[in-house]
Amino acid sequence: MAAAVGRSTEFRTEGNKRFKKSDVRGAVELYCKAIDAAAADDDVVKALNNRALCYLRLKDYDACLEDTTKVLELEGPNAKAFLRL
Repeated sequence: MAAAVGRSTEFRTEGNKRFKKSDVRGAVELYCKAIDAAAADDDVVKALNNRALCYLRLKDYDACLEDTTKVLELEGPNAKAFLRL
């Protein structure tokens, strides 16, 4: 399980780097991998929140809404998710 958590964090960190370089589509791909590799809800929530921001930037509002809804289902009240709704 620790390896899965590590891989999820690695993908998310790399996604963050891509996002900062304005490679939003590349960041989405990495956040998808982070979600797939996540072993804990906390890791899923972080990656979903990041991916939702990417979808917002890409003006894919349906995908953004889907990710933020999943965050709220997993975690309950979440400031980042509420901001992206």
